[in-house]
Amino acid sequence: LYEEATVRDGTNGFEYVYDEPKARPRASARLLAHFDRLRVAGWGAADGVRLFPGALLAGSTCIESREYREHLRRRVPDGEDVVVGGEMEAAGLAAVCGDGASEWVIVKGVLDFATPVSRAEINNERRALAARNAARCTLDA
Repeated sequence: LYEEATVRDGTNGFEYVYDEPKARPRASARLLAHFDRLRVAGWGAADGVRLFPGALLAGSTCIESREYREHLRRRVPDGEDVVVGGEMEAAGLAAVCGDGASEWVIVKGVLDFATPVSRAEINNERRALAARNAARCTLDA
């Protein structure tokens, strides 16, 4: 969760001091194994679809900045999962299921790369294709 911060009074008003991320909920290893079998088998390759397992940055801020996106990626410690995307709704899932009592996994169809240029390229056709691919992958897993 990338929005964990302390807000303090600073010399020029308030300032955000980003805490080390504390919430690192993990998806179910059992469910991830189903998707990994698909990835190893080359699921979707014939259609140009690729599967990328890894960590998601999650928070309620809509990011349209390559620089800020890279800042958030650098906050993930070396040795942790590779950051493969960002997700606003996943923060809610993490809050509800992050205690380990529930099995969960997130399957995300990528539409943009958190930049104004890539966000401008989003259209209904690309949105439908990404959703269809994510749904097909989930059903096949």
